[in-house]
Amino acid sequence: MEISILQKQLGIYIISVGGAIDSTACRELQKKIESIMDPTTKVILLDLSGIEVIDEGSISILSKIDVFLKKNHTRLFIVKPQERVDNIFKISTLLPHIKMLDNIEEVDKYISNL
Repeated sequence: MEISILQKQLGIYIISVGGAIDSTACRELQKKIESIMDPTTKVILLDLSGIEVIDEGSISILSKIDVFLKKNHTRLFIVKPQERVDNIFKISTLLPHIKMLDNIEEVDKYISNL
């Protein structure tokens, strides 16, 4: 799994993830997210469009990340992953709680409306 973090503007981060996500890799992602958290962090956009594989344990960890962020008054958005991975999100209970954006262009549109 590859992770890159871009601070788009004050309090807004885009975290791009590529490759495969298993529970161990997802815990690494959680640590990266926690490392950028401070009182100014308001939005994290998690770009999963480069993810090829995700396991069910990772969905559970992403749900815990969402809860952590909400407690810190930070919103989590996910850029839709590839169809195969998106189907796993659709059958999970995570999807109704996190806003899914269709592509990175929609991310830019969302940021410009903040």
